[in-house]
Amino acid sequence: MLLLTIDEITKRHGANLPHWTRPDSIYFVTFRQEDSVPLAVLEEMKEDQAREIRTKERTLKRALTPAERPTIVRKHRRAVEDYLDGGRGSCLLAKEENAKLLEETMLLQRTYELHAWSVMPNHAHAVLAVADESTFPKVMHSWKSFTSTMINRNEVRKGQFWQTESYDHLVRDEEDLIRCCRYVLNNPAKAGLPKRWTGCSSEVEITLRDLGLWE
Repeated sequence: MLLLTIDEITKRHGANLPHWTRPDSIYFVTFRQEDSVPLAVLEEMKEDQAREIRTKERTLKRALTPAERPTIVRKHRRAVEDYLDGGRGSCLLAKEENAKLLEETMLLQRTYELHAWSVMPNHAHAVLAVADESTFPKVMHSWKSFTSTMINRNEVRKGQFWQTESYDHLVRDEEDLIRCCRYVLNNPAKAGLPKRWTGCSSEVEITLRDLGLWE
């Protein structure tokens, strides 16, 4: 069980989003191809979320509680995921050599423990544990830097391959960990795709089987 306290959690600001972090953590992360979701679409979705929060607070005549706010955030996060699953952009990760390259890069497991992963046509998901809070951004930079260089070489192309900023979620407890791992493992089927570049650790598989959640 992951037991987090407010004192342990800190906020790390990215280019556009705040990122929550703490030592000895597990993260659910989604990183996308540069052309998978246009910036204008992301900004519109972000404004829709802010508008719904403002409307809800006006109706309640108070600020949303920490328990109420995530419900709206998750709703709008699903809208982004649904957009991604629609297969927009060049979808270069649909090519076998590119998907295999990314999967093998994530499976190196030098400074982290990979619990679950999934490579989709225009984005990828991972659930990983790191012992030090500075490790997570380093892992993401390493994954994206190496794979962008290699895939650009494979495709005889230049320019940015990944969107600069990834979406990451600090896993709060065991229930949250199971939810995130199930999402990652089931994302291909949700998008009507085979689970070819998807997998999980033996511990996650055993836990899901014991709970009757393995699909």
